[in-house]
Parts: sequence; C-alpha cells; structure tokens
Amino acid sequence: MCLTGVDYFSTLAYQPSIAITSAGRLAPVATILLVLVTIFGAVPIYCRVAKSSPHGQGSIAMLQQLMRGWSDKFLVLTLLGFAATDFVITITLSAADAAKHVMENPLFHHVPSVFHSQIGITLAMIMVLGALFLKGVREVIGVAVVIVAVYLAMNLIVLSGGLVTLVQQPHYVADWWDKLSSGDVGIGGHSSDQETAHGNENDASTAADAAGAAPLIPLTWYSGI
Repeated sequence: MCLTGVDYFSTLAYQPSIAITSAGRLAPVATILLVLVTIFGAVPIYCRVAKSSPHGQGSIAMLQQLMRGWSDKFLVLTLLGFAATDFVITITLSAADAAKHVMENPLFHHVPSVFHSQIGITLAMIMVLGALFLKGVREVIGVAVVIVAVYLAMNLIVLSGGLVTLVQQPHYVADWWDKLSSGDVGIGGHSSDQETAHGNENDASTAADAAGAAPLIPLTWYSGI
C-alpha cells in the first residue's frame, strides 16, 4: 500500500503549484474537490482492489481472471504497457523535480560544480531505484514506507503551520474572499481593474515606505526552521 502511496503522493505533490497556476485564488476550492475525490473515489477503489487482490497482483490481475483467450490476454498486455509507461514517466518526472530541488538547496552549493548537473542527478536517482528493484521488491517497499512516513509528517507540519497562521491572522481569509467575490480570481488577465489601475501609484508609495516599514510577519510558525 505504501508503494502505491508513493506513486499517488508524488502526483499530489504537483497539485499546489498546478492549482495556483491554473485556478489562481480558486486553488483552495480545487484542492478541496481533489481531497473529496481522493476520499470518496480513490480510497474505496484501493480498498476494493486490496480486498480482491490481497497478495499484491493488482487490478490487472483481477481483470485477467475474468478474461479468456488470446485476444483478452493481448488486452491485458496492452494495459500492462500503459501501466509501465505511466510508471516510467512518473519516476522520470519525480526524479527530475527532486534533482532541481537538490540543486537549489543552499547546502548543495558547497558541492563541487562537476556534480551540478540536473540530468546527472536525475539519472543517478533512477539508477539507485533500479538497483533497489533488482535487489528485491521487499527492499523497495521498505524505502516506500519511510518515504510515505516522511511525506505525511512534512504535510502535517505544513498544514498545521497554515492553520495556525490563519487563526492568528484571519484577515488573509477575508482578503481572499473579498477578491474572489469581486471576480478577481488571479489568473492571467482576470485580475481586478481597480488593482491594476492603482498598481503604479502603489509601487511608488511602497518604494517610499520600504525603508521605514516594519519587518514582515512570517506566514507560518515554522518558517524559522
């Protein structure tokens, strides 16, 4: 289940940036819809598959039991091909994204420049994962359990920090709702005309007040970590 969870969580990891880019200020609504789909759609399906395939063969093995003949077997092989393609794409995208995060980490700047290659780091991660699969599925599942535990712990920190911030500074919610109610969804050219009209004036006043402005309050309680 954790091995499946790594694949699902890696997909969910892209959701915040995609939601902000595509939905703007509607991103919280889009996120809530995704959570509902996960709870009432994905989780029941996973439970059904786990119940019918307790040894981990998965949904394709369940489909294979219902089919007979070479044509049906060819269909199963085709579905396996799609699953393998999705698996490779997910691994490649996730490894490339992880490599980008590694390169932008300030601690990585002390590493010799010869290792500052996103493609090289991506290939190294994929080779390590391939070596784990060659060693055995049990080892891969063990790594997946650790990754899922760390991912859930990090999400707990981020969510709790966000909730604490909203409780301490509720005007963020009020400002978000006011702009959303006025039709300013924050996507491309959909920003409010009033905000655009006063943009230049605000830039001048902001530059003038920047020197004497009070330090910004961190948006999250854990920002100093």
